[in-house]
Amino acid sequence: MKRITLLLIALFMFPVVYTVAQNPNLVGNGGFETISGFPTAQGELYRAAGWSNCNGGTTWPNGSPDLFNVNGMGTVKLPNTVAGTVAAPDGDGIAGFITSNGVVPNFREYLSYRLDAPLEPGETYILEFSLSNGTANWYGKRGSNGIGAAFTMAQPVQLIHDVLPITPQIEITSIVYHTDWRTYTFSYTATQPFQYLTIGNFRTDLTTNFTNFTGVNDIAYYFLDVVRVTKQTTLPAETLELHQIASAEEMDLTWHLPADADGDQYVLERSLDQQNFETIHDFGTVDNPDTDILFTDEDALPGLNYYYQLRALTRNGDLRMSPAIAATFGEATPYVLGEVYPNPVHDHFSLAFATTTPGHLSMTLIDAAGRIVMVDEQDLTVGQADPTYNVAAVVAAGVYQARFTFGAQTFTKKILVEKAL
Repeated sequence: MKRITLLLIALFMFPVVYTVAQNPNLVGNGGFETISGFPTAQGELYRAAGWSNCNGGTTWPNGSPDLFNVNGMGTVKLPNTVAGTVAAPDGDGIAGFITSNGVVPNFREYLSYRLDAPLEPGETYILEFSLSNGTANWYGKRGSNGIGAAFTMAQPVQLIHDVLPITPQIEITSIVYHTDWRTYTFSYTATQPFQYLTIGNFRTDLTTNFTNFTGVNDIAYYFLDVVRVTKQTTLPAETLELHQIASAEEMDLTWHLPADADGDQYVLERSLDQQNFETIHDFGTVDNPDTDILFTDEDALPGLNYYYQLRALTRNGDLRMSPAIAATFGEATPYVLGEVYPNPVHDHFSLAFATTTPGHLSMTLIDAAGRIVMVDEQDLTVGQADPTYNVAAVVAAGVYQARFTFGAQTFTKKILVEKAL
């Protein structure tokens, strides 16, 4: 859990001048809420107003992203879908798509939207969207890199399920896999009056990296929601100055909330490459203006170079960003190890583990009689944390030893399966 301290110290700040005009989301149906009808089967992205899958098909062999809704039917009804168990982070609808398929070479699914207004050349825009792999009943066990977004003049055309020959302006270069919803934020300065936004993996199989986690098929499948493209408003940077407090033990950050920030919404974001930022804490709506904030990022690893920025949505609807700062603390270690959770286990468990160097993590699950009942292999990228293991194949309740090997290091954790699965 993150530690947040409010320092009730009034500081002199430059006044903030708010603009009157709001910057609307150019992806008007970014939450997949406006639909022509509730989905009844997979491949029905077309029911979400403004969205297309670039090929017009809804079934195999076409790449056919899915639409899910709490009022959907059968396999596309939230939260227990054919692709995994997941709840919408906002509203009733979400979408889902494949970025890597180990069965069909270069199989890709894309989601394309005609923006409500063209981008203005020279203007800077903030693109953000939320991703999740779900919490159970995984359709695919892979996590991949290469999740990208391309702005184009015309809607791309996918013949069947081929890789679109487009270089995206925005891309997540690390492998993405997590059971919770996480928001990814990107900044982009438009070079043309682009009219379309397309999301998917634009890399070929040869240039796509993936890791197997838990699930059934050699597929990387992602749930998508809350897609936004908003013009960034330039406001005085001194109102959002972010600083690191020097410490060898933890990552401490501080900033000052302006006196007139009441009603604004603040989010802290983190990146490893200064390009792809991920939300690490949403502070919600400000009700304590003119104070200093001290925040400890307890998920940060020692010795790694991070970039942090603050994102604020003003009560007038303006989006503003702080300058990104570089921050690090402590000395690098090969990995950071914690405990297994939840424990006792029902159907899955995770290991509190994060690596500062790429490496191979193997897990062998051994029962009380010394028999191996499960083996799992994962290639971890820098910063990748908390691998998850589905133990549905373990049919007997009892005590098990989970033996992990990372590089030359081996460590063992005891887990208790509370009941037959």
